[in-house]
This record gives sequence, structure tokens and C-alpha cells, in this order.
Amino acid sequence: AHFDSTGGSSTARGPGAVDNASGCVVLMEALRVLANANYAPRNTMEFHFYSGEEVGLLGSADIFRNYKAGGKSILAVVNTDMAGYSPSGKISSYNDYSDLGLLDYVRRVIAAYLGSYTTDTCGYGCSDHASAYSNGFPAAYFTMAFLIEANYL
Repeated sequence: AHFDSTGGSSTARGPGAVDNASGCVVLMEALRVLANANYAPRNTMEFHFYSGEEVGLLGSADIFRNYKAGGKSILAVVNTDMAGYSPSGKISSYNDYSDLGLLDYVRRVIAAYLGSYTTDTCGYGCSDHASAYSNGFPAAYFTMAFLIEANYL
């Protein structure tokens, strides 16, 4: 998740509550639930909060470039963005810059809990998952809104 926001220019108001305080809250809640359950994963889990997403994925690009250069082994990167707004009431998973196996798994989890989901395509690296994927790490991305629905931006 990223914690920066933009309204399209340096003086415009950004839709920060949705894009992307909501994604940060999803990660914090997941971390809280795992900690309260005393969950002890077999593999290290990292929860990332990036800066610079709105101006070119700067924070995540730097992290994953360094991970790649250091030979870090990453099993999966799951990114959420804009988790607080959905006119359709569905979660949307994105087809591009996503590992097909991980994307299939994420979609099965969504379907198990919500019954259905939608799919979308950005057409470019529209969120931090693209930095992981571009550096060779399996990544998937989901959000609560189709880009077409996100007309508040």
C-alpha cells in the first residue's frame, strides 16, 4: 500500500482517504489480526507502506530494485490500493503486471469469501505491484473499484 496521494497537480486536493489511506488500513488490520492470533509464519512476512507511488512508483521501485540486486527470495507480493470505495460492491483484481499463478490464488480467496469478483486492466504499471513484477517477483494487485468506477480521481 502507498501512503501518498495526489489530485493531479501539486496544488490539487488528493483523494487521500480512498487513494490510499484505505489500502494502508487494510494492511494495518491484517497485521493486527495476525499479531493478536500469535501467528508465526514459516517464512518472513513483510508489510510495506510506500511513498512516491503517485509520482512513478518511486518507493516500491527502489525497494524491489534493491531486493533483486541483493538476490532476495520473495514468494509473493500482494498489493492493495483504493480499498474503501466500490460502487459495484466487488473487489477487482488486475490482469497486468501480475503473476498468473498468484493472481489465480488471490482470485480464489476473494471468491471464497465474497462469492465473486471483477477483473480489470490498467494498461500500465498503475500501482506498486508493478515494481515487484518488473523486478522478477510474483505479484498480484486488487482494489475495490474498477478504474472506470474511480471517476472521483
